[in-house]
Amino acid sequence: MVIRIVRSLLLIDIISALLVGIRSCLRRPVTRDIPTPARAPQRMLVVTSEKCIGCRACENSCPCGAIKIKEAGKYTWEAEKCAFCRLCERSCKNGAIAILSDRRLNDG
Repeated sequence: MVIRIVRSLLLIDIISALLVGIRSCLRRPVTRDIPTPARAPQRMLVVTSEKCIGCRACENSCPCGAIKIKEAGKYTWEAEKCAFCRLCERSCKNGAIAILSDRRLNDG
């Protein structure tokens, strides 16, 4: 009886570990979105002060520590640290952050 319970618990653990591995294989890796500095086009991060509520979701999601929120609408951004992965842009619930590329910068 005890052996049967232990075997079923082990089987459940093995199956759940396999499912985690399969799910991670099916997800698109975040690092594909991060261009190397040589390939990165001229880009700029723009924060719309009126939309920013200072929740720091962008700061917490940035893997490079390139953006720091001081208070609502006030921020610092270090372009040389930024990988332009767009995680900050995706994490902003208010749509206050946009990363503009060459074309959009030139259009004004």
